[in-house]
Amino acid sequence: MTVERRPDLEVIDASVSSPALLVRSETFDRRWNADVDGNPVKIIPADSAFQAVALPAGRHRVTFQYRDPLILWGMFVSLATLFGCAVALSRWRRVRRIFPNE
Repeated sequence: MTVERRPDLEVIDASVSSPALLVRSETFDRRWNADVDGNPVKIIPADSAFQAVALPAGRHRVTFQYRDPLILWGMFVSLATLFGCAVALSRWRRVRRIFPNE
């Protein structure tokens, strides 16, 4: 049963009577990380496209989290570009006030 779900995180409570494979219908991507009861586990491809983790018998809390360091870099580039556009617009408006007919 899913306890929490966001685009970058899913927490699942699972109870299995014997060792099992938990298959998640999320596209397999190496940037996803998983842990079972707080211990990191390897995500394996399932059904050629999805994600799976092996679970031992018992009750478990499985957490899938997506982490991509390039997202932070992209945010910085976007902010720098926005700042550059604001500076260019400010200078352009100043020039238009000084030379209104050009």
